[in-house]
Amino acid sequence: DIGTSQVWSMRYRFWPNNKSRMYLLENTGDFVRSNELQEGDFIVLYSDVKSGKY
Repeated sequence: DIGTSQVWSMRYRFWPNNKSRMYLLENTGDFVRSNELQEGDFIVLYSDVKSGKY
């Protein structure tokens, strides 16, 4: 979490769905509640090259 030292464990998955793919980011519930996210908000993911963390 960029605003705190909290580490969040989320899982990115995808699978075929007809002629496209279905994408899912799991285990986001605690993050959403902690940051009081609402409809229309978004989450930005990035990679820290030095630490190897996302």
